[in-house]
Amino acid sequence: MKEQDVSGLTKKVSKQYLPSISTNGLQSVSLSFAERAIDCVMQNRHLKEKVGSYANIESFILAIALKGKSIQKSALAKCWSIEACLFLPSIKSYELSKTEKGFTDEIAVKIFQDEIINVANFLEVQIPSEKSLEELSWNLYDNYYHWSLMDLMMCCQKIKNLEYKGEYQHISSRGITVEFLLDWFEKYDIERREKESEIVKEKQQISKSEFYREKSGVYKSENSIDLDIILKDILIKRNSKVIKKSKLKTLESEYKSKLKQTSQYIQLYDELYFLLGLYDQDHEKIDMICKNLISIKMQEWRSEFNLIDQKPKEQVNEDGRLEVTKDRFIVQDGKTIRVKSLSLKKFYNQKASSLKYKLSRDIETQYAIDPISIAFTKNNPGSNAGDVSYSTKKVINSIQDLYIKYVNDSIEKKEFPFSKNRFFYAKANMFAYKYAGLRHSDYIIKKYFDYVEKT
Repeated sequence: MKEQDVSGLTKKVSKQYLPSISTNGLQSVSLSFAERAIDCVMQNRHLKEKVGSYANIESFILAIALKGKSIQKSALAKCWSIEACLFLPSIKSYELSKTEKGFTDEIAVKIFQDEIINVANFLEVQIPSEKSLEELSWNLYDNYYHWSLMDLMMCCQKIKNLEYKGEYQHISSRGITVEFLLDWFEKYDIERREKESEIVKEKQQISKSEFYREKSGVYKSENSIDLDIILKDILIKRNSKVIKKSKLKTLESEYKSKLKQTSQYIQLYDELYFLLGLYDQDHEKIDMICKNLISIKMQEWRSEFNLIDQKPKEQVNEDGRLEVTKDRFIVQDGKTIRVKSLSLKKFYNQKASSLKYKLSRDIETQYAIDPISIAFTKNNPGSNAGDVSYSTKKVINSIQDLYIKYVNDSIEKKEFPFSKNRFFYAKANMFAYKYAGLRHSDYIIKKYFDYVEKT
């Protein structure tokens, strides 16, 4: 097929397949991206001889998704862009369309399965079991049926290129797990939403400029320009919020993945260090205190472990010999529960996890105003309640401004920021310490460790 047929192919894309594009008004903006993508397809040696056999580009993409070779899918994905995908029909629309008869949800799910298997074969790693893969494919289809088939192939191509692989996602040893796939598909969806947001903004800006040209006889040009600047500023702010939210979601996903790889001991240590580090910058001193406090707790846990009721049980091992094992019985919520093969290490992990959760809960739920108002009251005896309230509010407002800057800086550094409650807790307690010498975090440490730092 000759190059001049490219525009004809583009025009043949059926409007009945594009309900979401028509609704959002994205077709005219994304069309140029689609034309470039189709031009690339027409030039590609793995695709150009096939594309001429199909009435339109979406039918060609469907055929490649169903029966195409791995190299053809990769070539197609490399030609396309996320912006061009917004021009294409959603996967669900094939099932609803009268044109593509016989296309069902089951066929769509099979395409998801085949794509995941294709990725695993390319990377030469294991995949989830057949049953898990089927269930996962249904979940992915339910979550992303608004994607086009090209979105699916592009997502899998990016996974092949390891673009979404996290630092702690060791596919060489663990293979492609359900957890990894859910994370990678979510990252592509975030990237897709960002691109869609940019195109929506561009479309809206085009519409406004056309509006002003049409209404030039009604509105004065000076007022029109002022209004346009205001509306443009609103659009940019709205768009930046969407992108910021998407980036935060990605950072949160990476943070949680990293946290899963971190031992309960280290997580407990980090929480203690956070509390003590509010008042002291001596790393060696804080490190020693944290380790000593955890060591004392571990001695208590060992004594508690030894007191757990143990009952011997006879069983035949793999060698055919009789051996005695001890199931352990713990009391939880007033009920006695048998815990098989409860090791000391596992018991330590359970206790460390529980203690870390309690520390985190107390940090997140402490009201930030309390330490600030108490500090003002202590340092200014005789002040009336109105003065204390006004001064406290000023400090809280300044912390609010600091938090906005802190979140933006964290995103720039690609670090997941503290929650608002934790940030306010830290700043409020640091203020109370510097202003009035109060160490409110000591109450939390004393509550669980019976320890107070000497000042």
